[in-house]
Amino acid sequence: MSKQDNNEKTLSNEQQERLHHCEQIVREGQRAFLKTCVALTVIDKEGLFWPFRSLTAYCGETFDMDDAATTRHKQAGELLLTLSGLSADELLEGKADMLLPNCEGQCREFNKLEPDMQKQVWTEVVRLHNEEQRKITALLIREVVQQMTGTTKEPATKPAPVPCMAKMVIGFDDHEVFDQAGTVESAAEYFGVDCNRDKNNLTLSLKAESREQLFRKLASWSKVYDVQRVVIDFTTIQ
Repeated sequence: MSKQDNNEKTLSNEQQERLHHCEQIVREGQRAFLKTCVALTVIDKEGLFWPFRSLTAYCGETFDMDDAATTRHKQAGELLLTLSGLSADELLEGKADMLLPNCEGQCREFNKLEPDMQKQVWTEVVRLHNEEQRKITALLIREVVQQMTGTTKEPATKPAPVPCMAKMVIGFDDHEVFDQAGTVESAAEYFGVDCNRDKNNLTLSLKAESREQLFRKLASWSKVYDVQRVVIDFTTIQ
């Protein structure tokens, strides 16, 4: 519930003090994010990770940070340096008295942009924040990026169906009545499915216009015939 929707409720002095304390923790965390990213950028650019072979190897051993997280933080640090126009030392000393992205999600929206475009996008985001009271979020940054670059994120589309096939091997144990195999063979012939008998096994070659249809066929055959085992060999899918 927002402040506007909750005008009747007021916080006690004790609650206000607790809120202030919590807000300070959040702000410190935001500043810590900035300093962490910039510090990793410095370690990388100045080769301070020696004797480790790379920044990712160093961070993995020292901070238990995986390669992806290390890369994201380093990219964020480079972005913060670009947008602020300050040196790494100035940012680490807390001399940035300007709005800057305060989380990884916001920084990630700039990844595919050149430095000049990053600055232009951020200038527009800050303008919208100041003049239109828009909250700075990853979504707002994405909207500005799309407007300024003329690109939109296309919705994910399913790949076109590709004809495929698989072999289903139905095995009958020695002690079973093998007459059941004849029933399966007759059904395969009726449905136009290639079927080969080899000792205790029947091998069906099932074809379909897509993987989805193929799975349905395999499930259908497996369900209808009460056999001991069914082995699907998808290595034959083309």
